Amino acid sequence: MLAVPLPISYSSTTPMLSVTPETNSALPSESFTIALELGQVADLTSYDITLRYQGQVLTAMEVMLQPVNGKDFRLIGMLRDDGTGTVRVIAGLGGDTVSVPTAAQIFTI
Repeated sequence: MLAVPLPISYSSTTPMLSVTPETNSALPSESFTIALELGQVADLTSYDITLRYQGQVLTAMEVMLQPVNGKDFRLIGMLRDDGTGTVRVIAGLGGDTVSVPTAAQIFTI
């Protein structure tokens, strides 16, 4: 049996994840966009984020990954289910890293 120690990283700041805008209003036939923003993260290699919403009221039409500080994340997996009101996005840089010191959009819906 071979044991390989895994790298451990420690952060002196708390990562920030937010949805913008926080509120929105639209008529039933109108569409709008929300963005997920991430910040205060060093050496980000991937993310796995689940967003829940009222699927009886809203429909998630499209998920678009956004470049983060010049790096393009690749979609690893995505679940979009209005029945359960769930959007889950898994994306990575394929071994590369990026630092995100201030708020940056990671994807839009």
